[in-house]
Amino acid sequence: MSKLPIKESFFLPGNEIGCLMVHGFGSTPGEVAGLGQLLHQQGYTIKGTLLAGHGTSPGKMAKTSWRDWYHSLEEDIVFLRTSCSEVWVFGLSLGGALGLYAASQGLLDGLVAMAAPTGLVDRKARYAKYARFFMPYTKLKLTTSQQEFNRRSGRYVYPKWPLKAIGSLYDFIQISNQSLHKIIIPTLIIHTRIDEVILPGSGQEIYQKINSPIKELVLLENSGHIVTESLEKDVVNEKAVGFIKRIVENRK
Repeated sequence: MSKLPIKESFFLPGNEIGCLMVHGFGSTPGEVAGLGQLLHQQGYTIKGTLLAGHGTSPGKMAKTSWRDWYHSLEEDIVFLRTSCSEVWVFGLSLGGALGLYAASQGLLDGLVAMAAPTGLVDRKARYAKYARFFMPYTKLKLTTSQQEFNRRSGRYVYPKWPLKAIGSLYDFIQISNQSLHKIIIPTLIIHTRIDEVILPGSGQEIYQKINSPIKELVLLENSGHIVTESLEKDVVNEKAVGFIKRIVENRK
């Protein structure tokens, strides 16, 4: 497979089924590009979304909110609709939450939500929108192994995150949670039992609250939050590709 851009959006034309690959908070499309390439090998049209304020600088991210990130997704949905009869989202973390919200608004035909949060482990996030007036940014303290993981997996992560954006992330998770019951499209939920970023049980909660007649929950045992590039990424790839293939073929 050719190497896709780490920090930029990407487009791989294919058939009439469009797949949006949506990355997580403070990251870039590189962390979902591998899965996107596998989907393209199956013939699907692939668009890697770059969320507003990402892949640039922390200062630019500080000028955005969840509405801007969601607008990035909406724009790419419109883009795919011009040539595709179906649009799916394959979203990681924040990307998964954005996909869930788009599904609740009736914008999608299918969804694979990976490590999507119903809450965050770091409970200080709820105070970020107030703390930002005293401390605009929080620095990321990455270990050597974490830095190597990011390099190897194609992740570009800001060295510091704006607290204003963290506050908006926290607010959006609540908004997304309140809309879960509106989701009726085929949905695959992939989570790990040892996620270090989002609340334990997020996957189970999403599965229980959505009203999709076709829904599946996959719980990983040995992966970190970035399930697309962790120890069980082959399982993630197999489940994600298998799910969309099965649904699309059954619709024919």
